Amino acid sequence: MESRTNAISQELTNPERDLAARFIEFTDRSLFLTGRAGTGKTTFLRWVVDNVKKRMAVVAPTGVAAINARGMTIHSFFQIPLGAHAPVRYVPSAFYGATAQNEDWRSGLRKERRRLIRSLDLLIIDEISMVRADLLDAIDRVLRECRDGKKPFGGVQLLLIGDLYQLAPVTHPDEWGRVAQYYETPYFFSSYAYRYLQPLTVELQRLYRQRDESFVNILNEVRVGRVSPNTLDTLNRLYSPDSIERLPKGTIVLSSHNSRADEINARQLKRIVGDSYVYKAIVMGTFPRSMYPVAEEIELKVGAQVMFCRNDTQSSEMRYFNGKIGSVVGLTEDTVTVECEGDGEAIEVERVTWENVETTLNQAGEVEGKVQGQFVQMPFRLAWAITIHKSQGLTFSHAIIDAANAFSSGQVYVALSRCKTLEGIRLSSKLPAHAIKTDGRIITAMEAASSCPVNEVTLQRAIREFDRDQLISLYDFQSELEAIDGLARLAQLRNADRPLHQQCAAVANKLRALHKVGEIFIRQVGRLLQENPDVENNGPLQQRIRDAAGYFTRELETDEIKSFLISLPSSEDAGIATRYEARMAELLSNLYVHVNLIKHTQGGYEASGFRKARVSLMMVDVNWEEWRAQRRKGDSEQGKEALDDRKKLEARVEAWRTEQAKKEGVKACRVLTKSNIVDLVAVRPKSLDELSRVKGFGAKRVAAYGKVLLELLRMGGA
Repeated sequence: MESRTNAISQELTNPERDLAARFIEFTDRSLFLTGRAGTGKTTFLRWVVDNVKKRMAVVAPTGVAAINARGMTIHSFFQIPLGAHAPVRYVPSAFYGATAQNEDWRSGLRKERRRLIRSLDLLIIDEISMVRADLLDAIDRVLRECRDGKKPFGGVQLLLIGDLYQLAPVTHPDEWGRVAQYYETPYFFSSYAYRYLQPLTVELQRLYRQRDESFVNILNEVRVGRVSPNTLDTLNRLYSPDSIERLPKGTIVLSSHNSRADEINARQLKRIVGDSYVYKAIVMGTFPRSMYPVAEEIELKVGAQVMFCRNDTQSSEMRYFNGKIGSVVGLTEDTVTVECEGDGEAIEVERVTWENVETTLNQAGEVEGKVQGQFVQMPFRLAWAITIHKSQGLTFSHAIIDAANAFSSGQVYVALSRCKTLEGIRLSSKLPAHAIKTDGRIITAMEAASSCPVNEVTLQRAIREFDRDQLISLYDFQSELEAIDGLARLAQLRNADRPLHQQCAAVANKLRALHKVGEIFIRQVGRLLQENPDVENNGPLQQRIRDAAGYFTRELETDEIKSFLISLPSSEDAGIATRYEARMAELLSNLYVHVNLIKHTQGGYEASGFRKARVSLMMVDVNWEEWRAQRRKGDSEQGKEALDDRKKLEARVEAWRTEQAKKEGVKACRVLTKSNIVDLVAVRPKSLDELSRVKGFGAKRVAAYGKVLLELLRMGGA
């Protein structure tokens, strides 16, 4: 177990981040990873994407957030239409309230996307604080449809990243009003699926952005909306009434409203005397306007203040980074030269390319990003002012905060926490106490989460539970039983096919018997794990796993089951036949994975190898209808060949019988009757002992003719 607990601790430098990494790497427990601004949440996301060996997808609620996280938007990935979505799975009355939109949207999910969703080990949702409760339930709905319908989010592991004390979900009355009656709050933690899931919460503690303890204490008070009079007084001492008019070089205004930021930028650009250059973006392929990372047209003049909107990927020197501020000192049609305070030389910048990447599966069944479109533009925006919303995730040395009219909880905290030091902040207007607001429901939710601490003991228990659950799933045939019962009901519908119904019942009885054996084995697993919880180093358990693999493989590959899997209803009702074929394909897909996972444990159980095998098997794309047709054709041809061979062999034995009867001077029936020959060829014994058990072959007949008959049978009908 040591390799699991220490494998990544050397790369991560704080205990909470190390703990979260090991939960993601070695268990299937879902996590809500949170932390104050500047604690490294985005860095952790990138570490997981680059290092964790799981099939994963990254999604975010907005286009810009998705681009920054190198993922897709939630609506695009899950093909969820915009608008409100009633929690129809959890609140049956929502079906009848006419409160939500497009409740039949699931039917449009493409086959390739379904395969991808089925294959996932891990789903990462970035900026989770901006995800509304009904949208999270809609994600759960898609995942259940494509995966395990009985488990929250279809059983996939979730990594939810964000800070509830920062930006809140959008709650336009015309949308949220449609579904507000079903939820306690609009926040993601009020999602029904989230409450069923009960993810663990890990809060990152180490701050990387701010170092000054007094400033950190101020931010902590603002974050939870409990600002003392002394703290408010300290902040308002930063008030500088003409700070925007005197806007110092290298300082940015953070405004609560987009119109205010645009007004400041336009005014400052107009004040500069000189020619302007307009840089137009080049858009190729599919790149929705809502995902544009910067403006489609950027007007610049020498002297304009700009902010870089991405990291430098064209130079090994990392000349600029997302959020870095500078002044334009040179312009051509293809380049912009920017000078940044503290740099030794100016930076010549060309247009860069952003990619709209769709998460897909390649031919090898591996998750990869497929470029759908490109957006080519200069990598910055005018930056005398930006909105607080757009400053999310950025760091500034100097900022003027224009937040007296902050309209949503968390805005003031986001603005203040963008800055490295208190000394780097100026206020364009004093902050009234009511501008610093935090939703009390967030405080309650976070206090509840922190009351259940996550630690090393929790991790080790989760690892043991993960191994145990993987094993238990091997010997649980309930889902296959339910599928066969469904096929039996179809075969019985309107007396569609009585023989097929009987066949379904026979196979179901076989699986019920296996399921009971599996339940016995599961209890044995439990007892052996109590003695030694380390699955991989539990010798008696490993032996039982190997024994069980051999037993269940034999029982699941009988001719009876194989015959059933290629069966067809004889009903002329096309609807029944179509539904039967669809359900049989689903059963075959599940059985294929299940049986081959059992076979994988014939040499014992090893966690990482088992997980890789499961993912690979789930990615196999088989047209089961075509497979069944080929098997039926093959069985038919084999049956014809077998019939021809049997007839030839019966003729060979009859010819021998005729010659033998002539030698003995008796009637042919005294040597062997016709029924003796039919039974002999049907059984085809391989030894005298087996021959003696065939009907009509007593000791005398076996002694007289046994060796000759066995040789005839060995030669076959050729």
